[in-house]
Amino acid sequence: MKTIVGVDTAGQYRAALNLLARLKFGDVRAELVHVEEPSMGVYGAGFFPVTEMFLADLEDAQRAAAERLLDNAVSAACDLGVEATKHFSIGAPARILMERADAASADVIAVGANPNASYAHLLLGSVGRGLAIGAHQSVLIAKQDLPVDRGLNAVFATDHSKYAQDCAELFLKLRPQGIKKVVVATAVGEPLTVGQSFERVRHDYLSELRKRTEALIARLQEAGYEAEGVIRNGPVAGVLERVADDHACDLLVIGARGHGLLERVLIGSTSLQITMSTPRSVLMLRPK
Repeated sequence: MKTIVGVDTAGQYRAALNLLARLKFGDVRAELVHVEEPSMGVYGAGFFPVTEMFLADLEDAQRAAAERLLDNAVSAACDLGVEATKHFSIGAPARILMERADAASADVIAVGANPNASYAHLLLGSVGRGLAIGAHQSVLIAKQDLPVDRGLNAVFATDHSKYAQDCAELFLKLRPQGIKKVVVATAVGEPLTVGQSFERVRHDYLSELRKRTEALIARLQEAGYEAEGVIRNGPVAGVLERVADDHACDLLVIGARGHGLLERVLIGSTSLQITMSTPRSVLMLRPK
């Protein structure tokens, strides 16, 4: 499986490498990418004059520091059993990561994120947000330390739509063997009306959800996972967090719902809100 891993100076990439290794996707080949933001915006803004020699020296210094950082990252990846190469670029981090992923026909882009950062910072400025909105690939965002004494538990969020079924097929294709248990979770909105006819419709709807949940559970069990299903009333984000708490889950697996213009504009999409606000790591699936 081809993976692009964003390497940051804060060292959050280590969480991404650790999660990538713990998930055990099988035959993982990672390109570790460090991106420096352009410095011209500061030095060319009139604070003091710059010369071409100064800018060349600055780029050389950036490149030397990046090489040291990437060498450490490659060493960390090798220690985890992940085959890795390295790449350095200057530009916008999210854009460069997506371009490298497209060029390599990567399956997943993985980055680390600070779960203690403010929600506003994550929502408005993070590389993770940019990837969640714009990447053509699935995105893995690692946020917390993982238990070392057991296999990982994951919540698989689904509304059992055609898109959600495609996400399930992609999950089974990726087949992360480091996940021991999968909890299939569906959130159902509270009824806005009452009446005998409505109750019959709701009863039929819930019956169909249970049937599709049981079918997905069977597929997961055939693939070697422990699996169970939960259908709860309430907003999606709240339901997923409660299910994750109840089952000691380390990872939320959600669908990205495309990467078109509308999603790029609408910051408030459910998938994006969950990805940015949860303290747990997230695997955002994007079927092709």
